[in-house]
Amino acid sequence: MPDDVADQLRDWSKSLARTVDPTSIERVKSPTTVGNASSAGNRRWLAVAASIVLAADRSGRPAVGVRLVLAARAVGAIPFVRVKIMRLRRGHGPVWHSDVAQATSVAVAAIAVVADRRLLAGLVGVVVLAVMQSVWVRRAPVPAKQVGLRQMAMGLALVAVTTAGVLW
Repeated sequence: MPDDVADQLRDWSKSLARTVDPTSIERVKSPTTVGNASSAGNRRWLAVAASIVLAADRSGRPAVGVRLVLAARAVGAIPFVRVKIMRLRRGHGPVWHSDVAQATSVAVAAIAVVADRRLLAGLVGVVVLAVMQSVWVRRAPVPAKQVGLRQMAMGLALVAVTTAGVLW
């Protein structure tokens, strides 16, 4: 049994490293498994982010908060992208699905601020993304590649804003 916090963190990190491979790419075999493969990848990255924060801060509250901010991003982004793709392929789609997801993402990010107030910048970032996606979902469909690149850039921007808020 480890006798101090540093030993406990090292043991925990080693066990995490054995179970999580953040570089693995899930293979999708059918359209019905798309959500499951995406969710599994998201859970892995959330665990990696939380473990980094936990190792640096030695407190569970910011780790939980960071995990919630990143989860909020996924909660808002996935339905938004699905509606955009549906509108691209069919010409129409229910935008209210995306709207509900944006509101939910803001609520999840607000819970993160309750966990650790240093994550306020992350909440602000999620609110900005939610507003942007609420506007964009009503615009004319754009190519899927453009949606994907935009989502990647917004996700990286949210990580940068959240990191800056925690370090500030």
